[in-house]
Amino acid sequence: QCPHRSRRASDMSERAALLGRATSAAMSSSRASASASASESVVRHSARATDEDIELGDDGVRDRDRAFADVRACGTSSRATMGERAASAYDRHVRGGLSGAATCVLAVGAFAVACACGRAASVGGARAVRVGAALGDGVHETANLNAFTGSRFDHATGVALNGWLQLEDWFYANGETSIVDSDLGQAQGAVFPPVFTSSESLGFKWASEGELTMKLVEKLGEDAAVQALAAHRSDFLTNSDLEKIKGLGYQTLRVPITWAAFQGTDEKPTVLVHDPVYKDRAFVSLDKKELTSVLRTVHRVTGSTILLDMHNMPGGSSAGTYNGVFPHRPAFWDDEKTQLLGLHSARKMLEWYNDLAEADKDFIDGFTLLNEPAHMMPEKKEVMLNWMAKAIYMYREIVVRPRESMKRPVPKLYVNLMNTAGIAQNEYGKLMASWFDETELDHWAVLDVHFYLAWGNTGCESGCAFKCSDPIPKIAESVRASAAAFIGSIKRPAETYGVKHFSIGEWSLATHRDSSKGCSDSVVSQTVYKSQLKAFKAMGAKNFFWGWKMPNAGLHENFWSMDVYQTRMAAAQLGEQTSVTPRLGGAPTNQASLGNLPEIPLDDTTMSVVSSLLDKADVRASSMFEQAPSNLVRITPDIAPLGVDAEDAAQPVAEQPAVVPVATTGAFAAVHVELNPTHVVATAQPAQPVAAQPVQTVVEQPAQPVVEQPAQTVVEQPVQPVVEQP
Repeated sequence: QCPHRSRRASDMSERAALLGRATSAAMSSSRASASASASESVVRHSARATDEDIELGDDGVRDRDRAFADVRACGTSSRATMGERAASAYDRHVRGGLSGAATCVLAVGAFAVACACGRAASVGGARAVRVGAALGDGVHETANLNAFTGSRFDHATGVALNGWLQLEDWFYANGETSIVDSDLGQAQGAVFPPVFTSSESLGFKWASEGELTMKLVEKLGEDAAVQALAAHRSDFLTNSDLEKIKGLGYQTLRVPITWAAFQGTDEKPTVLVHDPVYKDRAFVSLDKKELTSVLRTVHRVTGSTILLDMHNMPGGSSAGTYNGVFPHRPAFWDDEKTQLLGLHSARKMLEWYNDLAEADKDFIDGFTLLNEPAHMMPEKKEVMLNWMAKAIYMYREIVVRPRESMKRPVPKLYVNLMNTAGIAQNEYGKLMASWFDETELDHWAVLDVHFYLAWGNTGCESGCAFKCSDPIPKIAESVRASAAAFIGSIKRPAETYGVKHFSIGEWSLATHRDSSKGCSDSVVSQTVYKSQLKAFKAMGAKNFFWGWKMPNAGLHENFWSMDVYQTRMAAAQLGEQTSVTPRLGGAPTNQASLGNLPEIPLDDTTMSVVSSLLDKADVRASSMFEQAPSNLVRITPDIAPLGVDAEDAAQPVAEQPAVVPVATTGAFAAVHVELNPTHVVATAQPAQPVAAQPVQTVVEQPAQPVVEQPAQTVVEQPVQPVVEQP
């Protein structure tokens, strides 16, 4: 009976977290009294014990105590069959006291076995040893990692690789600012590694990826700007990162990308893509073959599947720096042609998936067609919902139907909904039922939401829901209750409409939007982390921590970097209280940051382009490259309605908007997306060969000659609307 009752105690913990059970009775029990009689220091540093009591709730504590009685009844003869950590916990329990008992429950929950009755618990300890070897050098090498790497129970199911293929200014604040959601007129981006590792070398501030790209173009010229973006993408994710992620056992990695990611062509995969609404904003597309190769490597090394998340749309589809055009007003929902271009962008992503080999399709967990649609734009609710319906129909036709006909697994579709878009949380399920049938809800349709304490149940030293100096039980209950209430308000009504799959697409350790005011104490951070996970686990939801690393974010790292959190927990095991000092110039300034030292990129080759750009970063493009005249090639992007080929849709046009030719060099070309009254077109500049500055990419490709094309003309073709299907 011992294993059964121990598992039941864990189950009751989940139920208590989901229902948001009041714990006043538990707090007034003898356990709470014992804690209250101790000094505040003892209370705060016995977080695992008191936190467990609070989160279990009345029923959970009662069943846990019964499990402890069974442990005593089983006797000590089974101790030899336990793993080292479980045996140690059992010894503490036998010696008596609340701390030992709760630690025993922690071991039970962590390793999914009983502390006694002959149930071995050695798997977790062995896995922790493997993880310790995988985490590499620095503070990780000597830390006792059992407490935070020995258990899937204590970890998120996924983490976001933010800052890699999609950029936000606060990721690169460099310790100069501390606000997460930049105010209008504020630009926090101060650096852009690996080329510009100091604010002096960059020479300007930037507020969004679109602004960064255009300012790089103004500073360096188009070729060098594209090379700087390519260098960042190649340098950001390292072998050490993959080994750490592997050790933590994440099921899925969320990879945010921009709407321009797939706008390149086979001939010119990496191109400059101008925003169709704001001419002073631009992005750089991805090489699809390189992306496939890198994601294949990520999956092979980590064992994690991939969730591709389209994080923004042309013109900006939400209010925030991540929309790509900030501080410009988001304009995506204002114009049908821009929305059509957004569908085209998502369609290109799905067609990339269809072109993958079957073995590569296996590591694609799913897609998000748009992150946080119409966030902080409730007046655009109806327009947004109409677009979402079209996007879901497109997903069904392009991905689901072919996969079903081949009797192959269908990748999940994560539908992200936000109450900040004017949608009541109890309406999410009704919307899902209107978009998906019962079979789809059973198999691949996922309701995805985001949960952040920093804009709700905040924590700081003054004026917040809880104080950073409050006793750990109070903080744990405050965080758990708010997470459980949020989840319950969504899950319970959604389940009545047949929704089966839920996801917390983003969450963090931040307790305040200003990272200089948040609770950075290691014990508090661990409490905030574990309390949220309890609620997510009770929901039965996949969850993705935002994000993996932010090596140039300064104070933000303590709350938004899982790499830094794990490093801090490792240091805490050595008896150190550590926080990350803001790093200037891209260099870590404390021992806990050693895991972020520059490392070899995924392809294990040096980036010659980085050194060449560093040498000439402060020189205008005119002195970096030999300028040569270039003809413009006019192309019509593949934005024809579904089922219509771009070649069939293209027609000659009598008048063309004036475009100023800009000389280009190297292996890149620029695409300029323009919105004409009746169609969307893009202008491209053929790349000119250049003797100097060879560009190395993640996957080496043989150099392809670029042949100048005579100017092409096309006749205007009215845009055909996407017809909704029942």
